[in-house]
Amino acid sequence: MASFMNTITTPTARNPKTRAPFKPKSSSRGSSSYQLRQYAEQTLGSGSLKKVVKLPEGEDIDEWLAVNGVHFPKNFQTTVRQLVKRLFRVYAHIYCHHYPVIVALGLDPHMNTSFKHYVLFIKEFDLESGKDFYGPLSDMVETILRTDN
Repeated sequence: MASFMNTITTPTARNPKTRAPFKPKSSSRGSSSYQLRQYAEQTLGSGSLKKVVKLPEGEDIDEWLAVNGVHFPKNFQTTVRQLVKRLFRVYAHIYCHHYPVIVALGLDPHMNTSFKHYVLFIKEFDLESGKDFYGPLSDMVETILRTDN
């Protein structure tokens, strides 16, 4: 719990190995990464998270899922599905076991928006795996999917 609180209250994200402030890679103008970042910045805050997760016209799905220009292995989407499932389990654990702490810290609107974005992304790209993918959060997911326009 103490490390969770330190993470939340630390004003600047730091690289744990070098202790230097985190600096995202800069993208050169005209590169695919730069264009994807521009698209994300234009759509974020547009009111509809459903629009944000849509695949831009003419964009390669693997490039959109990874946002970097490397060659993709044949099992790339299987790997993405596995990562999606594991991260979903983290959300489920937080909602089922730690949500009162999230509320007490006033972070519930951020958590809920992040989760909604994540669910819409999963749905948009059909990344669910398994019969009961949403498990204990299935009612919440159904509500999100039913109410988002």
